Amino acid sequence: MKKKVYDLTYTIHEEMAVYPGTEKPIIHEANTIEKDGFEEKKITMYSHTGTHMDSPAHMVQGGKHLEEFDSSKFIGKATLIRMKKECGKITKEEVIEYFNTNKFSKEFDCIEFVVLHTGWGKHWGSEKYFEDFPTLSLEAVKWIKNKFKNIKGIGVDTISVDSMGSNKFENHHELLKDDIVIIENIANLNNIEEKIFTFMCLPLKFENSDGAPVRAIATI
Repeated sequence: MKKKVYDLTYTIHEEMAVYPGTEKPIIHEANTIEKDGFEEKKITMYSHTGTHMDSPAHMVQGGKHLEEFDSSKFIGKATLIRMKKECGKITKEEVIEYFNTNKFSKEFDCIEFVVLHTGWGKHWGSEKYFEDFPTLSLEAVKWIKNKFKNIKGIGVDTISVDSMGSNKFENHHELLKDDIVIIENIANLNNIEEKIFTFMCLPLKFENSDGAPVRAIATI
């Protein structure tokens, strides 16, 4: 049976949503077919633009950069936490109840990516996207880390794993200190109905990468 492939990535363009305080991408038409016989762009943007991955070096002094990981780090079995919530913290108890309700047991051992699906992506492109979006509590993050022994990364359909008002970035630090990468601004999660799927999130490979845009996909 032919596998289904779902694109979970926002398109990078000059008017796209970016983290408050950073500049939008600039996509300059450096060469054209009419003028030069070929088309080429010059792109200027922050390393955490659009659907992207955070490396440990983003928050942890001396932490790994993305290019230091083997490429196998960016592919694995994944599951969604479907937690439609309009704002505030998602508690450890809510996460435990979700997995109990969905009868997870042996699946805990094979899952390598946990992706939070809050439905917040419906606000992408509007100012509301940056307001009081839902995030996992620190206790929920710690529980996920301990329960999924082979975890490589956590993904979210929001701008950050920490709330917009955070200045301690506790969830970032809790994950990145143990080389658990973070994928933010994941798109189109409504398309995924399966309990377990293959998740791929390959970052651009450049030197000293504190983060990078990814092309995130799910195969089922």
